[in-house]
Parts: sequence; C-alpha cells; structure tokens
Amino acid sequence: VVTALSLIMASASVPLEHETQIFLDLFHQDGLVICARGLGIDRLLLRFLRLYCEPSGLVLVLNTSPAEEEFFIDQLRTYNVAHLPQRITNEIPSNSRYEVYMQGGIIFATSRILVVDFLTGRIPSDLITGILVYKAHRIIESCQEAFILRLYRQKNKQGFIKAFSDSAVSFSTGFCHVERVMRNLFVRKLYLWPRFHAAVHSFLEQHKPEVVELHVNMTPAMRAIQTSILDILNACLKELKHCNPALEVEDLSLENAIGKSFDKTIRHYLDPLWHQLGAKTKSLVQDLKILRTLLQYLTQYDCVTFLSLLESLRASEKAFGQNSGWLFLDSSTSMFLNARARVYRLLDNKENKKRKASEKTDVEEEKGQRRELILESNPKWEALREVLKEIETENANSKDLSGPGRTLICAGDDRTCAQLKEYITVGAEAFLMRLYHKTFGKNKEASEAFPKNRKAAEYQSRDAGELWPKRVKKKSSKPMKSKRKRELTLTQMVGKCEQGTMGEQESHEEVSSSQESGGEARPEDFPLDLPSESCYGILKEPLAVIHPLSGCSDPYALTRVLHEVDPWYVILYDAELTFVRQLEIYKASRPGKPLRVYFLIYGGSTEEQRYLTTLRKEKEAFEKLIREKASMVIPEEREGRDETNLDLVRDATSAAISTNTRKAGKGLSSLGLFQEQNPDFLGSVYKKNG
Repeated sequence: VVTALSLIMASASVPLEHETQIFLDLFHQDGLVICARGLGIDRLLLRFLRLYCEPSGLVLVLNTSPAEEEFFIDQLRTYNVAHLPQRITNEIPSNSRYEVYMQGGIIFATSRILVVDFLTGRIPSDLITGILVYKAHRIIESCQEAFILRLYRQKNKQGFIKAFSDSAVSFSTGFCHVERVMRNLFVRKLYLWPRFHAAVHSFLEQHKPEVVELHVNMTPAMRAIQTSILDILNACLKELKHCNPALEVEDLSLENAIGKSFDKTIRHYLDPLWHQLGAKTKSLVQDLKILRTLLQYLTQYDCVTFLSLLESLRASEKAFGQNSGWLFLDSSTSMFLNARARVYRLLDNKENKKRKASEKTDVEEEKGQRRELILESNPKWEALREVLKEIETENANSKDLSGPGRTLICAGDDRTCAQLKEYITVGAEAFLMRLYHKTFGKNKEASEAFPKNRKAAEYQSRDAGELWPKRVKKKSSKPMKSKRKRELTLTQMVGKCEQGTMGEQESHEEVSSSQESGGEARPEDFPLDLPSESCYGILKEPLAVIHPLSGCSDPYALTRVLHEVDPWYVILYDAELTFVRQLEIYKASRPGKPLRVYFLIYGGSTEEQRYLTTLRKEKEAFEKLIREKASMVIPEEREGRDETNLDLVRDATSAAISTNTRKAGKGLSSLGLFQEQNPDFLGSVYKKNG
C-alpha cells in the first residue's frame, strides 16, 4: 500500500536540471561525483538504483547504513518498482547467498560479507553489471571497500564503477587525496559540482525561497562569557603547541577550535603518538573538549542549564583534584561570575561590596545568603515568539483557498526541541523557575530563592497562552507523582553533547516532570501522525511542529517530516548548512508553492562564525579540487579494463618460496647509474632558473 507520504515524496523527487546533467555525465562514463553538501547526492544515487532495479543485471551497493538502505527501498517502493533491492546480512546463511546473487537486481551487502564472498568465489564476479560506491570519501579510511573493488576488477573487466560523495572537505586533507581515492576506485573521471557551479547557481536562483535573516543580539553577560571561554581556549591551544612543537600547524587555530570537526583534527595528529604524550598534553586535550562544550551550551540552551554544567565542572575538579590550571585564570573567574549573574544575585550584604571589589566568588562564601532570581531569558526565545506571532497573524489574514500555512521549527538537537516546546507552552520565566528548582533544589540557599518579579512569575504562563489562545485548557488539580530524573556526571554531559544530543529520554523526562510540577496552562496534546519519533507538536490546526536537525536514529527523519508537513514557513532556530541547501532543493522541486525561511542566528557569536567557517572551508576545498583536476595526470589504464594496470597484477611466485630480502643490488646500481649520468642535475636546474 502506497502511503500519502510516499506519494508526496515521489512527486517532490522530480529531477532538477543540474541533477539530470550529473546523471547523464556519470551514466555515459564512470567516475567520481563530488557534490556540495545538501545538493541531493542521495537523490542522484536513487536515480541509478531505479535504473538498475532489474533482475537482468546484478549491481552491488557499497558504504550504506541500514537506515539509508531502508530509506532507498521505501523510495523505490513509491515508484512501484517490481524488483526491489535485497539486503544481505549475517542472518542469511553463507550457502544461501549464491542463490540471492543469482536473482539479480540491486544488492545491499556489508563490506565484510562481500570480501568473504569474493575470496571464496561465492559471488559470480563475471556476472556483476557494476558497483555503486556511496560516501566514496571513506574508501581510504576503510580498506575493505578498496579491496572489494580490486577483487572485482581483477575478475570483471567490463562492469562499471560509479562513486558518489558530498564531502569535499574530506578530500582536502593529505597529499593527493582525491587522486588516491580515484586510483582505489579504478575511475578516470572526476565530476565536481559545488554550490557556486554556474548551472546549480542559476537554477536555484530562479526558484529561491523567501529568506528572512534575524541576527539576534546576545546579552552582555553572554558576550562576556563567550569572550572568557575564547580566551581560555586560546590559552590552552598555545600551551598545547608549546608542549608539542610538532603540532605547530594551521589546523590548530582558534577559528578551527570552535568548529565541529576539531576533535577529529586533534585525533588525526595525536592518535599515532598518544602513548608517548605526557599527562599535561592529555589533560589539555580534555580541557579543549570541555571548553567547546561550554561554548555550545552558552548559545544552545538556557542560563540554568549552562550554570549547572559549570557548577558540576567545578565540583568534579575539586572532588578528584584534577585542577588543570585554566580554572585559576582571571577569565575563568569572570565566566563564573557572569554565569551566576544570569541566574541569580545575592541580596545586599556587608560582604557583597568587598566581593564586588575583588570580583571573586566562591560557593562556600555564598552559604547563608539569600538569592534573588534573575533567570535571564534566552534572546532567541523572544525572536522565536515574534516570528510565531507574525506567522499567526498572516494565517489569520490569509484568504488563500488552500488555507493557512503549516510551520516547521528546526532546532539543533532533541533537548533544544523539548525546551522550545516548554517555552512556547508555559513561557520563559515559568519554565526557568521550575528548571532552576529542579536543578538546584537540593541546595538550601537555592530552594529559598525567590523571583525578582513575583507577579511576572505568576502570570507568565498566561502570556504564553497568547500564541495559541484557542487550544488552552487547565490541568487537573489531582496530585500526580513526580518523576525523579537521574543525575548526570560531567563526563556523561560532555560526552552526550559531543554526540550532538543529550538523548531523547532525558529530554522527555525533563519536559514531563516540569509539566507535572504545576498547574499552568498549556496547549492541548494531540497525536502526531508523522514518520519520526522526535517530533514535538505545538499546534494542531494549522499544524506546527518542532524537529531536531541531528541526533535521530533515522538520518532521513527530517527529510520525511519536511515532505509530510509540507510547510509554508520554516524556522531555523539553529544554523545547519546541509539542511539550508536541502530547503533550496525542496523549494526548487515545488515550483509555484510558497516557502518562507526564518533564519535565527546570534550576531557576532561563535555560532555565526562556525557557520561561516563551514561555508568557507567547503568553498576552499572545491577550489583546491578544481586546481588538482586541472593538473591531474591520469593514465589510460586506470580503469583496469585490460592487463596493463599494475595495481591489478599479482606476483606469480608462490608465497611458500623464501626470498633473500638483503639483496638490493639492482636498485642501488640503477640509482648509482642515474647519479653518474646526472651528477649535477639539480645544480644545472638552479643555475638555469637562477
């Protein structure tokens, strides 16, 4: 049965002009296609899968995950493909796999299984029509795919090899990286399709969505905290380079340190000699990871969550005696002071004046003093509220026959989505008040703290209901059992943040427990019939949902939701390059339909710098690839379709015959002959050029 979602996605997957050109180029001649992120490399692979879904041929697909395979199979099912791809896993017995291969069509199989089947002759190599390699930039990291292609080309000289990649940055590291990848792929052609390609740029400009950029100003306290973290981060980088002079490289800069791929860069340089590093270097690497997490928490979450991470960091350092040094810097003191000032302030006391003069605050010094809660609201929350009110006004005044437009809000991870729903539901101050008592409730001083404006805390939830006045109802006064959420250690908090999400369970528990702690007004809950478990519904008619940009078990969950909701308005609470490009393709595939994108970003923040750095690095990577392609010398026998490719030649000498490895006369004599014939070759060159 074809679902409504399948029909919608099938209609939205109409090939665009540049996609047709890429498809025809790769169809007529094998090669490696490198597209910009978000331009639809999965749509291109899907077209080839539709083409080869016939039992008359046998096509293998490498480097796909189970979730991606499920997505491609679902898409092919919408086109009423009779012979769907088959998946070969360890659940299929080895003696039955030959029969599966002989059925033909598309085969998704793990690299380990294919290596075994090629070596044992279980797979009919001479009958293979071709191989499609997905995410080709990983072929050097994992040698299994390169070994499969070599075994395939040794036994099959006629089949095709077509490779796909959307990570140009991955080809910018190392010496002649793209040439080595093409050598392992046995392809001669390189197809480059950046976002600034003339065909791509001109086509997307004709169908570009309406974009509203909102540069939100950070609060003075947030700016001060960001400056402090950057100062500490810079000091740690300098100390790391001082302890390891070999790391004096451009990649270890402050600009790169705030990027998402910095941890991978550090591992690239330090993993080979990790066992030789001292304790200070390892501590600095861990400090960089923690500081990057603090930067993310500052702009991603609320003031209470950020202070909670800071306090747990300080407590853990004291408990284990692992003071790394940066905690005693002046920037660290300023960071703690401003983080606490965002949440509360101490009441006037004789000692407070001395504390302000010295600008030193300690946890023990705060004991016995009452706190007045400040609970600084996230500036992006207010911007989001204004956007939602603007959309509500436009929907109310809409006279379009198709009715009011739907809204899709996209945030960084699941925890952010849960907080946004809670904010829209009960308002900023009520949400922060409950989160504060939930987080610091065990502390006597924290439990006795009172809000700066009691009336505002009392009526904040009433203001929150202005967004959705028709859907508000009171909760029952029946007492409910509160759920107690387990506490996380610092290591767990940092580790989960590095993975892009704090976990769905924590987010749902936080929302549910905070909702159960009071009787505030909230929008009526309603079931969401959407192909994702990470959706948060905030309005039923017209539909308005929140969905995370990352952290879902299904990598195509957001794509499915985008086509199912079919929104008129998309609010990007967090900047993500891939989804921005995906929205461009989505608008171009639906000509004539309205789409407005609200882009919320902190002006002058590390969030903005991180997004701009990602754009710049991809652009520079493509420019480097264009230069390499212009100067690349590729032999005609690269594809291995004849016996002249030396990479496919195997030594006929038996492995059992022992050889004397000390004999090297021929090589040395050749080198000596070269030196005798060209005694002053370099000198003559220098004289000629000098």
